[in-house]
Amino acid sequence: GELAVAAPASARCVLVLRFSLSMGFHVFYTVMSVILREKFKFGPSDWSNYFAFVGFVYASSQVLSKYFVNRSANDPTSLIMACTLLMGVGRFACSVTSRLVVFYPAVTLTILALGIINNSINTTVTRLGGRDKVGGIMGVLDTAEKFAGVVGPTLGGLLYAYDPFAPVLAVCAGYVLMCVGVYWSFPRYLVPTLEKSAADEKKNEKKSE
Repeated sequence: GELAVAAPASARCVLVLRFSLSMGFHVFYTVMSVILREKFKFGPSDWSNYFAFVGFVYASSQVLSKYFVNRSANDPTSLIMACTLLMGVGRFACSVTSRLVVFYPAVTLTILALGIINNSINTTVTRLGGRDKVGGIMGVLDTAEKFAGVVGPTLGGLLYAYDPFAPVLAVCAGYVLMCVGVYWSFPRYLVPTLEKSAADEKKNEKKSE
């Protein structure tokens, strides 16, 4: 807790983003499990095929993300915003469609965007300070994810009890708010830190030559 408060603003930006993404995942999963079980009548083999598909797409996203993350190393604002909006589109499409030929492409879009965001966050964290600071920040991010894993399902259940579509609307609205937050905070707090990190790396390279 103290580390999260004492962390620089750039690190807090990443922390809020990671926590928000985790909350979105856990809140939406309360609906996703119902969709798979009741709308598509998933049996044991369908569940295993679904999770294998998700794993394959996520692994593919790690390969694709290298290109996008490297291109936006010093300013991931646009990349994060684009992926967040794509996740919102994918989640919404998953929740309203009754056709698997639409459902699986929507899942693909969501998982690819999520994988790219996660890779961007992990890459960004390594540039926010020395090794001692990076380890502490990664620990706080992990704690935030675990906390979201406790709060998210509870919130999702409450929203679902109010209205079965409420978690979907809440998550999609959350993605819009994330985009607004990233658009406002990243250029002010995160990008200057990343640019300074890049400049320091160049200086160190010149010194070592």
